[in-house]
Amino acid sequence: MAITPNPAVKTAPLRYAGTPLKRRPLPLRWATTMHTFISLCLLFSISMTASAGILQQEHREQLIQGAFANFWGKARLSNGNPVQPDNAAERSTLPISSAAANHVISVGELSGIAEWCGMDWQTHFLSLTAKARQQGFSEKQVAFIGLLHGVAQGNVYSAVQSKSCAAEQKSRAAKMLEASPVKQAIPQ
Repeated sequence: MAITPNPAVKTAPLRYAGTPLKRRPLPLRWATTMHTFISLCLLFSISMTASAGILQQEHREQLIQGAFANFWGKARLSNGNPVQPDNAAERSTLPISSAAANHVISVGELSGIAEWCGMDWQTHFLSLTAKARQQGFSEKQVAFIGLLHGVAQGNVYSAVQSKSCAAEQKSRAAKMLEASPVKQAIPQ
């Protein structure tokens, strides 16, 4: 799937697995809107499983495009080197499938909830990257998976960080982490 980054997208600080990075596209800030906050509230008042995503598909597409726009030359491989494309075709092609990207976003959403509730989101993230490596994803693909996970996590966390995670919400978050899609194969 080829994605052409939108040059009109302005950028602001980005979060990668809980750590600030240089830039994040401003359209990704929609996560703090009332609509998303209401969605998150509904999630915690109704949902008991991780099968339903928090973010709507149109917002997921924005996250994917924003992560891709911030990928080449900015994300890092496991050896610390910046990720660089081998050619122009690779530069314009999303490193993973749309199905894989949506899977990663679902895992990142849960990591954002875990972070909000003061739970161990790092193990959740590391399980995702370990699963990707086990399934044969390349280091470039794993780097994109890590970046996209962090963008999703950061957006969910940003949407709820002004509220405290009550005991009931923490209990639900623990159940959601237990049923996390991180335990499933990442679609190729």
